[in-house]
Amino acid sequence: LPLGGIIPSEEDYNSNRVQIRKALNLEESDVLLIHSGKLTQGKKTGLLLDAFSQVPEKRAHLVVIGTVPEENKELEARNKQLLIELQTIQIAQEQDSRVHYVGWKSGSELAKYLCAGDIYVQPGTQSATMQNAACSRCALVLYPYTSHKALLGDTAYYAADEDQLVQVLTELTQSQEKLEESRRQVFSLAGEKLDYMRQAEQILE
Repeated sequence: LPLGGIIPSEEDYNSNRVQIRKALNLEESDVLLIHSGKLTQGKKTGLLLDAFSQVPEKRAHLVVIGTVPEENKELEARNKQLLIELQTIQIAQEQDSRVHYVGWKSGSELAKYLCAGDIYVQPGTQSATMQNAACSRCALVLYPYTSHKALLGDTAYYAADEDQLVQVLTELTQSQEKLEESRRQVFSLAGEKLDYMRQAEQILE
């Protein structure tokens, strides 16, 4: 069985969606993109920010959720990279009001943001958050790893570089029909393959 996720109840999904979008001052018609993880170079957060700056849809918003170093002095090489990523995010946030950096969030808090989101974007290294994003009705824009394609097939969108990322994000944010269809397909697949409750039933069967 593949790594799975938890499908929130209808009540929890709607409550979380309203709560987070209100906190971000978003309208229901706005399109919310979620990107999360440890802010290492492999996550390609900078690449995503560059691509998002080229997406013309004004209703599109990007929330970046992730860990950053607490101190800036005497940083190790790894933390220096984290600092660079943080500075990149801060600059993007200053230049584009559609970018929201909310820092590190606990697992339960992240789950609420996924409910509020419409698209989960993972242009770099893989993360288990992808499965939970699918279970929370997000469309998926991912790097074209073989494992992703084997599991998700055509239900997800794939982008291997900045140009492809701009194209896919522009397409999804400007077409409500395509976005909703993608969300529907991903959520249907999540119910069949990723839902831990369904997986437990399969094991018992």
